[in-house]
Amino acid sequence: MAEEKKNKTVNSFIILLVVFLVIFVVFISFYKPNNGGDFLSGLSFVEHNNFKIYENPIDQNNTIYVLELFAGDIRYLHYFFYLPEDLEDVYVEDGVVDKLLYKEGKNEYKEKIYITRDPAMDAKEKLAFSTLTQVLGKTEAGLFKFIVKIAYTGEYGGDDFPIITCGSAFSEISVLEQRYGELEIYSEDDCVIVQGEDYVDFRQAADKLTYMVLGVIEE
Repeated sequence: MAEEKKNKTVNSFIILLVVFLVIFVVFISFYKPNNGGDFLSGLSFVEHNNFKIYENPIDQNNTIYVLELFAGDIRYLHYFFYLPEDLEDVYVEDGVVDKLLYKEGKNEYKEKIYITRDPAMDAKEKLAFSTLTQVLGKTEAGLFKFIVKIAYTGEYGGDDFPIITCGSAFSEISVLEQRYGELEIYSEDDCVIVQGEDYVDFRQAADKLTYMVLGVIEE
């Protein structure tokens, strides 16, 4: 009983952490410049495939990369830990972006996307896909407006999230499974697998997949 209560407390903390992160990322990602100025002004940037990526140093050793893109008259800013050229060694199987986004035939978007993971993963590893979730989801920061649901691949001592595996994927529903293993992105039937050994691997894989979804990195 005590262990079950502890698990529920940990799960509740993770939920609150995720909610806080989502609110924070929405605030900083959906940004329109105003008369007060633009925080990107004066920052150096690189161009990749006609997109501007600004370099925003946060301390002496770390830099956040801010991707600027436009959809109609709306300007979006999304945040990455790596530049596209830093991710060239991350293997991505051909066709996984289409498999994630589109129904068969590429004529229509999927109805829903589940991002599911091993319940043994720590909080940082679970949050590695926060930018991708923002890009795909229905918040104001989202470009695609998918219904995106977080799930686990097995029992985790709670009932706040569904249990979803690769077997749940089919032509109308996407499943992206975060799995331990050698760093790579590939597919099993209709399921997209993102593998990594640790948070750094998952962060690299998530950044590359997000760049690809947005067209910054082409398949």
